[in-house]
Amino acid sequence: MPRPWLSLILFAPLAFSISCDTPTQVANPTNRLEAAVVRNDILHFDNVATNDCTGEQFDVVADFHFVTAVTSDGAGGFHYDSHTNTIDAKATSLLTGIQYVVPATTQKDFNGTVAGGTVITQEITFLMMSQGSAPNEVATILAHVTVNPDGTTTSSVDHFTIRCGP
Repeated sequence: MPRPWLSLILFAPLAFSISCDTPTQVANPTNRLEAAVVRNDILHFDNVATNDCTGEQFDVVADFHFVTAVTSDGAGGFHYDSHTNTIDAKATSLLTGIQYVVPATTQKDFNGTVAGGTVITQEITFLMMSQGSAPNEVATILAHVTVNPDGTTTSSVDHFTIRCGP
């Protein structure tokens, strides 16, 4: 079953932060910690999505608040941190008219080195809470990968759950 909201939550923060104009600079020859390049933006979303618990189509209106920081550690490493949350997100069933509030958060951390080692962690929590007797939906995603500079994956976690109910 298509999950347009899932694609948005997974890829919008990354696409948004990559597409933003970010200053570039020459390598840090002094090997000292540098201040983070920080973005703080809001993206409006108004689209139709499917509730995984009921199969119903919903009109979803939300503002996504993105705070993203990229920092060089001065020793050949860099750190990318991104936090996204919904602001006043609402969903209305196109079938029943029942309204839902839709709080969601995403936390992404990416740490890498010039030598090639990387650690990536992403945590997502998505709630669809009914303002009536209809079932709620709670989705959680945890993804983590650690790759050594030689390309060997030493850790990989991918955990996705959906819970329906009161």
